[in-house]
Amino acid sequence: MEIKKNVLITGCSSGFGKLTAELLAKDPSVKIYASMRDLSKNKLSPQIEVLMIDVTKPETIDAAVSKLNRIDILINNAGAALGGFFEDLTYQEIFSQFKVNFFGVQNMIRAVLPLMHNQGSGRIINISSIAGRVSYPALGAYNASKWALEGFSESLYLELKPFNIDVCLVEPGSFQTKIFEENAQFSSNCNKDSKYYDYTKFMIETRIKKLNKIRPKPIRVAKVLAQIIHKKNIKFRILIGSDAKITYLLKCILPHNIFASIINFFALKDSILFKNNVSN
Repeated sequence: MEIKKNVLITGCSSGFGKLTAELLAKDPSVKIYASMRDLSKNKLSPQIEVLMIDVTKPETIDAAVSKLNRIDILINNAGAALGGFFEDLTYQEIFSQFKVNFFGVQNMIRAVLPLMHNQGSGRIINISSIAGRVSYPALGAYNASKWALEGFSESLYLELKPFNIDVCLVEPGSFQTKIFEENAQFSSNCNKDSKYYDYTKFMIETRIKKLNKIRPKPIRVAKVLAQIIHKKNIKFRILIGSDAKITYLLKCILPHNIFASIINFFALKDSILFKNNVSN
C-alpha cells in the first residue's frame, strides 16, 4: 500500500492556500494539513485537517508540527500585502510586513526541517510573487519582503540539495485574490496631509478594486501547485501568469530607465500624481 504524502499548507483561510487545500483533498495519494491564524475563518472541507498556526509566533508552529510525524511537502503560502509610499510607512509597519512574508517563512521551515532530515527527503515550496522579481511604486515594503524571500530561497536550495530536500519558488502574477483587496493593508500615515494620498487612494479604488475583477482566477495557481507535489524534478523558479512572464521578459531585455518608465506609466496612469509629473 502506497504511503500518502503529508502536505502542510499555510494561509488556508482564503486565496491560493484554500484553493490548493481543496484541490489536493480530492487526491487520494496525499493527506492535507491546512493551517490558518484564525480558525473562525475555516471554510474547508471536513476531510482536511486544520491546524491553528500564526507564522509570526513560533510557539503556535511548534505546537502544530509536534502533532505530525512526517511532512513531505511544505507550502509556505501565508502572506500579507502592505501598500504605501516609503515616506508614509513607519518602521513598525515595514517590520510587520517582513514578520509575515519573510520571517514567517523561516519560522515554518525551521520547524519542519528536523522531520525532513529524519525522513531523508522533503520539498519546500515558497510562494513568492512577480513582485519578488520586479518592483512597483507604493509596494516597496511588499517588494522588499518578497525579494528577501527569493534571496533566502536561493541559498536554502543550495544548502538542502545534498540532503535530498528540494526548494522552489512559485511566482504568481496578478490573480483574483483578497491579498490586494479586502486583506490589503495600507500605511496609517496615508491621510490627506500626505503628498502621496491622492495616488494611494487612486491605487485602492482603481488599480486594486476595479482591475481585480478582470484578473485571472486563482485556481490556476492551485493547479500548478498540485502538479509540483508529484513531479520528480521541478524548476527552482516557476512564474505563473502571462502578465508575470511578459513583465519579467521586458525587464530582462529593456534598459532599466525604459522599463521603469513603462512600470510607472501603467501604475500611475490616470492618477493625479502622474498627471502632475507630465505637466511638469
